[in-house]
Amino acid sequence: MNNNDKMFFTSMSCQKIMKKVAQLFKDRRKVLGMTAEEVAKGICDIKTLYNMENGKTSMNYGDLFRLFKKVDLAFEEVGLAIGYDQYKINNYCYENNIKELEKILAEKRDSPFLNNEDYVYILMISAFLNEMKPDYNIPEKDLEKAADYFMDLNYWGYSEMVLFCNTLNALKINLVILITQELTNQIEEIHRNYKKKNLFIRILINVSYACLQHHYLAQASYFLNHLGSLLKTQLNENNMFERQVFKFMKGYYYLLNGKKQKGLEMMNTAIGIFAATESFDLVERYRKYLVQAVAQAEEKLDENQKNKFGNLRLLDK
Repeated sequence: MNNNDKMFFTSMSCQKIMKKVAQLFKDRRKVLGMTAEEVAKGICDIKTLYNMENGKTSMNYGDLFRLFKKVDLAFEEVGLAIGYDQYKINNYCYENNIKELEKILAEKRDSPFLNNEDYVYILMISAFLNEMKPDYNIPEKDLEKAADYFMDLNYWGYSEMVLFCNTLNALKINLVILITQELTNQIEEIHRNYKKKNLFIRILINVSYACLQHHYLAQASYFLNHLGSLLKTQLNENNMFERQVFKFMKGYYYLLNGKKQKGLEMMNTAIGIFAATESFDLVERYRKYLVQAVAQAEEKLDENQKNKFGNLRLLDK
């Protein structure tokens, strides 16, 4: 399931990188004599700007680049601050430049010294390539190394959650479920952190959808309950998309549970709201998801009927 915004590309050195970028940005703002209020206006709130300047949060590309532009900070200067390699990857992901990303990936894989963190870094590039190029296959070794890294984590900070969010579609579903269940154990701490809460909502959307696709209904119900609780504590216009996606997936869940009419009504209601807000790309996308969901439900019904009749024939003998 696609996300609204591509996350700011991040590696295991994310916090160090953000601190370098933050200091560069903060220094430039002060040299220009601009207040935080002047720079943040029309882009983000003051708290988000201060957090960014202190290297405490990542931002999506759009907001970050608009802030750079306001203080006349050239991409080349940012590139020098964070390291040219990271700078190139950031830009290639943003531009969907498949050729250059594949080139960097090949260079990374040829390195003789790779640890688990490096493999997660590689996997993130691979995951973006997999979204841009559906026939791209991620090597099993990369997936195994990334899994080792996630399973060894003792603490999930914002950077680690961004990594997981950007790579979960490439990981095996059972591992994704296990990791997400571990994250739900930190739900109280996540509730207190606005950025983590928004990111966890995004993770739960993707994981719930993956569970439904694999017909893991018990797991889907568990994650949807957590998602519903988070959305209830954050009712605002900014998460209208997430609330409608939640409604769509609840309908998907009912559909797979045999409540076809109720499920279809909820799914079509969500699509209708997307249409009412003139989000026609979402209308098209979720209509395709609905068709796929109906086909999945019918296939499962046929399978159950075959099993039923097969058992009857066995009893006749």
